[in-house]
Amino acid sequence: MEMGNITDVLRQCVVMSLFISVIRILLGQSELHKYFQFFAGLVLLLLFFTPVLKLLGNEDILLHLGFEEIREEYEQSREFSDVWKDYGQMAESEATRSLVVGFGEALREEPYEIYEHEARYQDGKLSCLTLFLRLKKREGSVTKEQMKECLEKIEKNFAPDFTVRVKGEKCETRDF
Repeated sequence: MEMGNITDVLRQCVVMSLFISVIRILLGQSELHKYFQFFAGLVLLLLFFTPVLKLLGNEDILLHLGFEEIREEYEQSREFSDVWKDYGQMAESEATRSLVVGFGEALREEPYEIYEHEARYQDGKLSCLTLFLRLKKREGSVTKEQMKECLEKIEKNFAPDFTVRVKGEKCETRDF
C-alpha cells in the first residue's frame, strides 16, 4: 500500500468526521439522531476498509454489492409482474364465469342451457364470448331458432359490448 493511499483514506475520514459532526449538531437530540449515527458509522467503516479491500484485490466488492441489490430488485419486480399477470388471468376467468352464470339465469326458463363457454380477451377486455348450448332434457339438439332466440334474449337483457356467439352441440353457429 502506498503512502498516497493512506493519506487519501485519512483525509476522507477526517472530512467525513467533520461532516458527521456538523450534521449531529444540526440534528440535536431528535429521533433521527440514532439512525444518523448508525449510518455514519457504516460509512466510516467502509472508508476504513477500502484500503484493506484494495490490498486483497477486492476493491470492486462494494460495486458488486450494489449490482447484486439491483439484480435482486429486478428479479423481485419480474416475479411481481408474473404474479400480477396470473392474477389478471384469474380475474378474467372469474369475470367470464360470473357473466356466463348471469346469462344462464336469464335463460333458466328456456328448454336449453349453457353447458360450456369460451372467452377471448384483447387488450384486457372481453372481445368474444362463445356459448355452447344443449337441451336440458338432452333429447335432440338445439335448433337454429333457439340459438337465435338465445342471442336476442342476451342482447335485450345485457346489451354486451363484445361479440357473443352461440353454438349448439352440432356446432351450428350464429353470430351476434
